[in-house]
Amino acid sequence: RAYPGGFQDMAALFGRVSPGGDWEEGVFTSTFRKASKATQTVTWMCFDGPLKPLWTHYLTELAGRSKTLTLSTGEHMQLNEASMKLLFETSSLEGVSPALLASSGIVYFDSAVLSWRPVVKAWLASRKNKESNCLQKSFDTIMDTVVEFVLHKSSSGPAHSEVGLLETCLAYLSTLLNVYGETAEVFSKVHVERLLLFSVIWSYGGVLRGERDRRKFSHLLKGLTNSLPDDDEASKCSVFDFYVDESGEWDTWQSRLPEQPTPQVDILGRVFVDTADTIRVEVLLELALSAKRHVLLTGPHGCGKTTVCRHFLHDRVLNFAKTETVKQLVFSGHTSATALHDFMQVNFHHRQGYTYGPKHGKSLRLFIDDLHLPLRNSAADDCTSYEYLRQLLDGRGLYNLQKHNEWSTIEDLAVFGALTSSAASASGSKGATVPSRLQRHFAVLQVPELEKPDLRAITSRLLQALLAVGGNKIDPPPGGGPKINKTDAPPSGGPKGTGAPPSGGLNGILSGSLEVYSRVRQALGTSDLPGRQHYFFSLATLESVFQGLCHLPPSLGPAGGELFCWSHEMRRAFADGVCRVRDREWLEGCVDALGRKHLPPPGDSVAPPPGGSAAPPLTLSGIPLQLEDQKGEKQRKTTEVCPLSSLPEVKLRPLSQWSDLHLSVANYLLRYREENGALQLELSDSNLRYLVKLQRALKFPRGNCLLVGPHGQTKEALSSLALYIAGYPLHPLDTSQPATFSNGLKALFRQAGLEGKPIAAIIDDKALASVEVLETITGVFACGELPTLFSNDEMDGLLQALAPSIKRDFPSEETDPMQYFTARIYRNLRLVLCATPTCPLLSTLAHDFKGLLQGCHIIWMQDHRKDFLLSTTEYFFTESPLAVQIEERLRPSLYDCLLSIHRLLLQETGQLVQVGLQPGHLEHPPPLHPSTLTPAPAPAPAPAPAP
Repeated sequence: RAYPGGFQDMAALFGRVSPGGDWEEGVFTSTFRKASKATQTVTWMCFDGPLKPLWTHYLTELAGRSKTLTLSTGEHMQLNEASMKLLFETSSLEGVSPALLASSGIVYFDSAVLSWRPVVKAWLASRKNKESNCLQKSFDTIMDTVVEFVLHKSSSGPAHSEVGLLETCLAYLSTLLNVYGETAEVFSKVHVERLLLFSVIWSYGGVLRGERDRRKFSHLLKGLTNSLPDDDEASKCSVFDFYVDESGEWDTWQSRLPEQPTPQVDILGRVFVDTADTIRVEVLLELALSAKRHVLLTGPHGCGKTTVCRHFLHDRVLNFAKTETVKQLVFSGHTSATALHDFMQVNFHHRQGYTYGPKHGKSLRLFIDDLHLPLRNSAADDCTSYEYLRQLLDGRGLYNLQKHNEWSTIEDLAVFGALTSSAASASGSKGATVPSRLQRHFAVLQVPELEKPDLRAITSRLLQALLAVGGNKIDPPPGGGPKINKTDAPPSGGPKGTGAPPSGGLNGILSGSLEVYSRVRQALGTSDLPGRQHYFFSLATLESVFQGLCHLPPSLGPAGGELFCWSHEMRRAFADGVCRVRDREWLEGCVDALGRKHLPPPGDSVAPPPGGSAAPPLTLSGIPLQLEDQKGEKQRKTTEVCPLSSLPEVKLRPLSQWSDLHLSVANYLLRYREENGALQLELSDSNLRYLVKLQRALKFPRGNCLLVGPHGQTKEALSSLALYIAGYPLHPLDTSQPATFSNGLKALFRQAGLEGKPIAAIIDDKALASVEVLETITGVFACGELPTLFSNDEMDGLLQALAPSIKRDFPSEETDPMQYFTARIYRNLRLVLCATPTCPLLSTLAHDFKGLLQGCHIIWMQDHRKDFLLSTTEYFFTESPLAVQIEERLRPSLYDCLLSIHRLLLQETGQLVQVGLQPGHLEHPPPLHPSTLTPAPAPAPAPAPAP
């Protein structure tokens, strides 16, 4: 059996001539030769998958009258009709050549040919008599109605396979009955029937999208049986709100949630908050794993699929470290079968005979995130990564192309996938979805969108956990959760702060943040409008805001500092990557209005910044202003390696005018030139603004950045200086060849993950044009792992070398070495991507590499602004030899002429369209400091920006 759709190169299937002129057999040609010799038996050669002209044209002549396969060498291989047969198994005949159809007999299997009844009958025959007698009646009562509703009357039914749903149901029920049989003292028909209902609810009902379909399903099921909860209190709930406890009684998922749930902060600094939904998903993940079913979590963007699945898998690694291991893959719009095959080669090893499995006899839990993205660039049937994955799950093996194309059986593999169900329309995939022939191998579970109460509870505890990390004891907002002390959470959530918002303002901070988040998601959602393709706002954006609120400078008074810092952090997290002028204006107006609505006006409570000026600060800067501070930072960077159990200190200072920063940055620039060579950078107000933003982002956890600006050296110069100030030595990274790029990444990972030393690299716009480079960076940004970068032997050596560091940082805690290695990379490695506004990553490739864009802080330099262009023109003119040849009175005219030329270039290259400006228009420069501290009545928020 061959799966042609899973081969990226058809030469691997049908053979090729090597560069040296030798013939290299393919999977089919080698099988064909063996079958030609085995004349005593009939060999059926099955091609499983969509019939595409890419490979079927090889077989047209073979299936026709001549019965001949012609190789690229000119050799003719004859089909022996008595002992060799061709079989094609496919779900559609669309696009098949008439010649192939004319020479083949066609048998069509309707979906009604094999219903649920014979499958259930065979399954019941394998169970105990008591169980079979009890369950037969229940199956007959409910299954026809349930199958009809889910597959034909719900909004999500047609995309699912009836066989897959039934297999999931029976796998769930078998596991639950086995546990019940081991623990129950007396057989109970009611208990067994409830286990069946629970399995039906979460196998068939678990795929339903939307509350409306779930309510209909619940009402339908309650009308078919009396074994569901039906008291007055439960009548307001659906069947999805209950589970069967150990005694066989129905209980709510909410009852499993502690009264005062404590946020959990893992070693990677990620905060996890338990809710009834997360507990329900994790219980079902455990059930599916016990039932040996692969799992596919689907749901809208931002509902927590990835977070819950990662938390579940990493908890299992800590509890079953000797028997299980976890690997992560992040799909992009260009993930191919070749990438999956490379992963399998690295992570699966020979056991015995033709059997392969993970090293040391362990079981591998593979988590694939963004499973929907390959659909953007191809139809579901053309996606090689899907067909390769189907071959792996359907055939439980793969062809070993290095060992004579032999079939290798794969053991101990469980796949967990996360798929954004609403991505079809947003990403331009025209409603395509994962093929049902692949989906049938998964237990599909729809994760609902977060409701407002759950969202508020999660963000409330998230904020408290981050504040607790900084050593602050705060009072919760009304109904917001428990009081948290520093000892309640390990210090891994973010850099150590110097203060915290007063407890009285937490309610306003939460309300304002959630309202801004809701409006931004609704008004600035991802679309194909130029300039908006890279907009991705999620709870991670709010987490970034809350991390910043843990660093209120002491020089700001409580009331005024609270409003200013909240407004400043909201603009930083939400607006730094916004490029369209109207979007930015609307967003800043929304933050201003909601800040005055939910937080008290500052009045006269703002303490004046250092220097005695009463003007509100421009921004919060992390760049030291005093020479003594700079010397202390330099000494500390060169003598200490910060352990993972402690946090780097981040000091934010209010900055009232850009000139206050000029002397400090000029000193850094001078030292940089002395140590690293020449660096040409104008210290204008605009460049200082972006330098502050960049240095600030680099100092925070997972501080990788994407700096978008005009062509030239400004972006690279700003990045180099910001990395120098932040204390990250720059490492050259050659991206011209895949081998050199891989070796450079290995060096970065070793220094950051093994030695625990800060290291950074800058990747320019030219490298970002390579899809291979973007796929690699996506893995680094999204999960901190590159499963194919190191061989297993290399990785084992790295993890063994980390043992002393783990014991030093966490002497009394059980720590996963791989997670520790990843956490060190997050802490110590910084990648700065420098792109131009016309870079495909920000437009045509934005949806394909969503994991990359979500995993970094985007800073969009407003290079179209007149003040920016004027200062840049003056700087480069004064540095040129022309400065002494042109009279002073002529220079303004020359500047205007150069500005007009540059604006025409921006117009011709499409950069004005990217920021939402029409040709001939230019944005007026916005004020250099926020206006949120000016007392004013709270206006109504501006309407959403139009395209």
